Amino acid sequence: MTKPTVRFFLPGLARRAVGGYKVAYEYANHLASCYADLVAVEVHHAMWFQIAVPARQLSRPHALTEYAKQALLSIRGVRWYPLDRAVKSKVWIGRPRIDAQPDDVWVATACQTAPFVSEQSTPGRGVYFIQHFESWGAPQEFVEETWRLNLDKVVIAPWLLGKAAELGVTATYIPNAIDAEQFRLGPPQQQRPRSVLAMISAVSFKRLDLVVAAFEAIHRRDPEIVLRTFGTIPRPAELPAYVNHTKDPTPAELVALYQSSRVYMTASDAEGWHLPPAEAALCGCALVSTDIGGVRAYAESFAMFSPPGQAEPLADNARYLCDHPVEAQRRVNEGRASLTSYTPAAAADRFAQFCIGRLRSTA
Repeated sequence: MTKPTVRFFLPGLARRAVGGYKVAYEYANHLASCYADLVAVEVHHAMWFQIAVPARQLSRPHALTEYAKQALLSIRGVRWYPLDRAVKSKVWIGRPRIDAQPDDVWVATACQTAPFVSEQSTPGRGVYFIQHFESWGAPQEFVEETWRLNLDKVVIAPWLLGKAAELGVTATYIPNAIDAEQFRLGPPQQQRPRSVLAMISAVSFKRLDLVVAAFEAIHRRDPEIVLRTFGTIPRPAELPAYVNHTKDPTPAELVALYQSSRVYMTASDAEGWHLPPAEAALCGCALVSTDIGGVRAYAESFAMFSPPGQAEPLADNARYLCDHPVEAQRRVNEGRASLTSYTPAAAADRFAQFCIGRLRSTA
């Protein structure tokens, strides 16, 4: 008898590391390596999901350009993450056409993929893996409609569980986790230079403008504090000359940045479960952040928070921790203890059991 298949659906192939994709790949790998006797595992990428969102429908020339980019990426496949050999990876240039069995489990990983999964999956075997309230990627009304689809929802943060309750739907909470072996603890705070690190992005809700404003406030009051950024984008023109920027750091370079910084700053207006601050905390950074659910999800007890959109309080908190290494170290110790108490293997297994449970509950 052919084993059922667990299929993950992603809105296109990503050329560089993307947090949400990484978690989906981790869970696919875990299912393939630990539950191979029960299920086969596939990951499907299709730019079509993004183009099919009503308010984001593209002109034919633009759509053809996007499809061409995906076709070129598909030649190389997923290069930045080591998918297990048992995971079948597929890139679709158009709408996916899949020869499925009724008992297969279908996993939507983004709002764009949820309607397709709801339409294709057998009742009781569709999963919606929710990592953010994605109003930045689609109209809010569309996103809310996807949450109300007849799919079993998994959310990664308490604030998303609250959002589900607001919308009158039920969801299961399975938090993310970070691998402490990949993000090892660096020198203690007192041995680090007074420095602040931040990730920057062209995505509007991640607030490059606020990072720049906070860094300007820090530099104005204390020019001796070292200010650094990293990200997948080239150095933006608005970044002051005194800020050091690293484009596309390798994993080793990223860990070195974390391990040599006293403070990691997050300026976003919203995040699902924000990976970089958690990585930085494991490496020994003290965290300052705008007060958002995607950081409170794991750092409520050890980060310093300030109101979203306000540069001065963010800068003040960063300067305070730079100048108080004993307090910063206390927060680092608490953060690392908290983050290492829940492992990626535990998170992946909870998600795998949730998927396997769809088979058992409807058998």
